[in-house]
Amino acid sequence: MAPPALDGVRSGTDGVRTRRAELVSEVEKQAGAEFAPEKKVKVYGNEDVVPNDDDVPTLAELKRVIPDDCFRPNLAVSLLYVLQDAALISALLAGAYFSAGSKYEMAYLPVYWFFMGFMMWAVFVLGHDCGHGSFSRYRAVNSFVGHVLHSMILVPFHSWRISHRKHHKNTGNFEKDEIFYPMSKSLYDKLPTHVRTVYEETMFLLPLAYPVYLVRGYGNQMDNHSHLSPSSNLFNDNERKMIATSVTCWWMMMA
Repeated sequence: MAPPALDGVRSGTDGVRTRRAELVSEVEKQAGAEFAPEKKVKVYGNEDVVPNDDDVPTLAELKRVIPDDCFRPNLAVSLLYVLQDAALISALLAGAYFSAGSKYEMAYLPVYWFFMGFMMWAVFVLGHDCGHGSFSRYRAVNSFVGHVLHSMILVPFHSWRISHRKHHKNTGNFEKDEIFYPMSKSLYDKLPTHVRTVYEETMFLLPLAYPVYLVRGYGNQMDNHSHLSPSSNLFNDNERKMIATSVTCWWMMMA
């Protein structure tokens, strides 16, 4: 038997699907042969026909069908995930220690690299939830755990939290989003060939993208958008002490 929370989600999504099916029927009737089955436009995965924007459920309507429990952080559950990740990381480290110098070392290393990278991403996600305030209801707990987890993987917690908040507020906004900032064609055409090559070669950028993002930033046009500088234009005056704390933790981990 499914938990009540899941039943609520299912009933809510069933309602959305029913409404979508009604929209599909209405569009088909209005469009006639143009939207015959063999000519339907595929949207929403395998479902058909784009409904009118006015008929798409609003964010508030979608939230109403999600159980309230989903919006209440559970500290015990969150800490359990931290302990789970710590146990898995410890197991991987133990495997590296005991296989070192043995005939199994070379076979184990690729396994270790892959799964340790996977676990570092899991650690980032937990710190990410601290930044969003969904790890617990307590700001001090979120800040402390976020600093511990993110400093482990060289992420300055408050610096990232604040810039990430700006990203969510301006997602897809060419002028304000601090992450999404594609180069204009006019600027690209003026670049030297070697700079274009670096810009185009994703594999070349992979090992450099994150350090560049921290040190220099690649958001909108600011004089200083470094995540490692309390004086960065990414932050306002009320946030600079928090940034200094996070950057100090970052340097302690680097040391």
